[in-house]
Amino acid sequence: MPADVEPISWRLLTNRTTASLDDIIELIDWFRRWKTFNILKNAWHINCQALHRAFDALGANRPRSGRGIVL
Repeated sequence: MPADVEPISWRLLTNRTTASLDDIIELIDWFRRWKTFNILKNAWHINCQALHRAFDALGANRPRSGRGIVL
């Protein structure tokens, strides 16, 4: 980290109890996985919206998945 940049301090608020450093590390890993999942899910949603706009612009029918859910 550059010397002129102040580090960010953060706290993870949770209802989970921790009794050891291993518990804390596991909790942070869970949060990291959840955050990564949400980022990927939102990126997928944005890409689907772009695809819908492209299909609409072409006047084409939007593709559907096997369950009838609009992609």
